[in-house]
Amino acid sequence: MKFNVALPAFLALFAASLLPVSAQGEAKVAMTVDLVAWGDTIEGLSLKTEGKGETLTALPFTYSTPARYTGPALMEVHQKGGSNSSGNDEEISAEDAEHESKPLVVEQKPEDLEDLSKSKDPIVRELFRRRETEPSLVALVKLPTNTKRATVLLAPAGGGLYQPYVINDDPSKLPQVS
Repeated sequence: MKFNVALPAFLALFAASLLPVSAQGEAKVAMTVDLVAWGDTIEGLSLKTEGKGETLTALPFTYSTPARYTGPALMEVHQKGGSNSSGNDEEISAEDAEHESKPLVVEQKPEDLEDLSKSKDPIVRELFRRRETEPSLVALVKLPTNTKRATVLLAPAGGGLYQPYVINDDPSKLPQVS
């Protein structure tokens, strides 16, 4: 009789391990997030957060306005209307204008997106699964659950998507200087 009780429990645990990343019970986080572009300016970004969302711009190699994020530890980054931009309304020097005339990002080829879709990385696979219903989704970011602040570097990954790199900005996690 003990076998009859143990088998359903085992099957339930086994089935839960097969669920996609989004369906598993995921930790919620509440933190401040800084978005930084690893390349040209990225405009029209938004975070899928609980409460009011706002349009954000990730500046190249510079902190932009911090955003408050509350939601799953696997944060969705969307992009609407905006795209990579190298221009702004400010006066720039001739040297800066020359640098901006040579974009850091090479034009993405359609096959780049096809190559990415074959990835075995579970987060990349989840990104493509979610993009079937939300085409504005451009990145999934795995945030640390034990901090109040993080920096997310967004690097071009091909096909209009971004590869996120997360830096835990919790001062207790940074190296101590003697």
